Amino acid sequence: MADWIGINSSHLDSYCGYTTTHTLERALDGDDYWAHYETETHSGVFDLGYIFNVTKVRGRSDSGYDPIEVDIYVSIDGINWGVAVASGINTWVDTAIWQEVNTTPKAGRYVKFEVIDTEDAVNNHIAFGASGSFQIFDVYVEAVAGEELNGKMIKSKSQREIRQVGQVGQVTSYYFSRWGLNDI
Repeated sequence: MADWIGINSSHLDSYCGYTTTHTLERALDGDDYWAHYETETHSGVFDLGYIFNVTKVRGRSDSGYDPIEVDIYVSIDGINWGVAVASGINTWVDTAIWQEVNTTPKAGRYVKFEVIDTEDAVNNHIAFGASGSFQIFDVYVEAVAGEELNGKMIKSKSQREIRQVGQVGQVTSYYFSRWGLNDI
């Protein structure tokens, strides 16, 4: 299985904030753009629901304060991110057409984007998307082979629990509760 997730507001775990009614949720659903008029690195964290191998991301924005430098991170637990799997993304500016970017493949359940810089050269304010016309971010994933997860600890932020992934071909009493026998 390999496909675009179709990131929308149901995948949103957290983000840095918004201005007036221009929330990231609405931008992810294609209903509005996301505005955050604070001088900071803007970010969003997404829960994919399961662990996948993330191999690409895509984005698009056509506003006055588009992101012009974006870094992407992947995490198993939503806490430990490691190094960026893609950095310095500068193709999501002034376009309503999806711009795909390959990442260093990495297994994880959580994906984070950090907008390091925007078209607003003075304050780094962001307006990501366009008024009610399209979704702004997506993630391309592939199934994860059992040996890639063998022995790793997985923490589910939503369930607040830690379970151990068993050996390949063997299911222990500690397998991740959302997986079936064929998924390990």
